[in-house]
Amino acid sequence: MFLDPKQPLHSCVEKNCDNCDVSNGLNCHFSGKQLIKFLLIAFPFFIYSGIILFSISKLILVIWVVSFISYFGFIEIRAMCSHCRE
Repeated sequence: MFLDPKQPLHSCVEKNCDNCDVSNGLNCHFSGKQLIKFLLIAFPFFIYSGIILFSISKLILVIWVVSFISYFGFIEIRAMCSHCRE
C-alpha cells in the first residue's frame, strides 16, 4: 500500500536511503500509524462535508469523492505527508 521505505521517493535526488542526512530532519516515508492518526483527525470533517454535499447535489458528492480519493490516494501520500514528522 505504501511506497517502499528502503527506496527514496521519486522526488528525492539520492539513489538510496543508506546514510541519508535528510531523513534525520524529514520523515521520508508515510506509515500506517500516520494514516490512522490522520484519519482520526480528519475523517469526522470529511463525513460532515459529504453529508452537506449530498444534501446539495449527489453529482457534486460523487465528484468530491473521486477528487478526494485521487488526491489523497495518489498525490498527497507521495508528496506532502512524506515530510511530516511525528
